[in-house]
Amino acid sequence: MTDELRSEIEHWDFLKNWDGFVSWRSEKHEHIFMASDASLFKFGAIILSGDKKGLAFGDFWDENDTRPIHLKEAEAVIKALQSVADHIGNHRVDLFTDNMSVIHAWENQGGKDPHLNRLMKTLFILTVDLNIKLNLFHVPSSLNEADTPSRSLHITDSMLSDFAWSYVQQLFGPHSVDLMSLDSNCMKDEFGLCLKHYTPYPTPKSAGVNVFAQDLSKEKNAYVFPPFQLIFPLLSCLEG
Repeated sequence: MTDELRSEIEHWDFLKNWDGFVSWRSEKHEHIFMASDASLFKFGAIILSGDKKGLAFGDFWDENDTRPIHLKEAEAVIKALQSVADHIGNHRVDLFTDNMSVIHAWENQGGKDPHLNRLMKTLFILTVDLNIKLNLFHVPSSLNEADTPSRSLHITDSMLSDFAWSYVQQLFGPHSVDLMSLDSNCMKDEFGLCLKHYTPYPTPKSAGVNVFAQDLSKEKNAYVFPPFQLIFPLLSCLEG
């Protein structure tokens, strides 16, 4: 038995003792339209319908991530759904992507690439957890509205170097929360784990969107590296 076949059998072995259930999806047929995209350095997504129409978001891949683009496109779909999980639960979701390999793997319940198959399993489990009906549709790259957030770079995405952060931790730490960051550049504790952090838009690991909309009264020894134009508004928020 090959390692890949053993892994596949072990994945489905949970069905022997599974006593869970799939929740009944509301017959309202609530529909959400989204798009996702991936570049070599970042994923991006945008909501195309509903009260959050126009909400664009994304984050960077690890700097050492050299996976081929079809795997990043598949994970972009996963991260897009994870980022807005609270908004899309119990809905039908139509998501547009410009990668046919991802669409074929989803529609055919797998393919020849074991790495892509593992991502499809993760995507399937996510749809079950969120109780969503996911349909993937192809859109040409030139018309994919998620192309822009997957390729944008901004000075606000910068962060301290590891050396500078270690020095800040020694002088003023340990810190318990990073008030303004992304999942990819949140500062880490002494165990190498991301601090609780607030993000400018939804991300899979965000503790909340927009620090100005949060109750910071219970936060202890917060760290923040704000854009220069937000320094004074943030100080006013912290004083309040």
